[in-house]
Amino acid sequence: MDPDSLLSHSAASSPLKAPVICDDQIVSYEALDWSTDALARWLLREGLRTGDRVAIHWCNSVEVVNLYFACFKTGLIAVPVNNRLKAPEIAYILLWACDSVHHLSGQNLAKGRSSRGVLSGEKAHR
Repeated sequence: MDPDSLLSHSAASSPLKAPVICDDQIVSYEALDWSTDALARWLLREGLRTGDRVAIHWCNSVEVVNLYFACFKTGLIAVPVNNRLKAPEIAYILLWACDSVHHLSGQNLAKGRSSRGVLSGEKAHR
């Protein structure tokens, strides 16, 4: 079973169980399924397409879990980037991970910037 189907199945069968606990945040399967659906729709509206790579440069958080599941739901390919890496190491990953990478970081999305602004400003090409 793929991760998206597993999440949908778990949300239907055990909606109030909490698969994600991070600091003081507790997220149920139902809430996780709903929030990842919303994020997946948003990413597609912003112009990402199935097969696009999404570099995720973020601390461990509920938002990272949402972003990974949104990638699973849309067919986007998550490229994890450790948040402890230095700028040259990040640049190397963005340059060589694939032909084009959409770089999402918590700092940009938390500021409420649209993904189009974030993505067009931080899209890497080999």
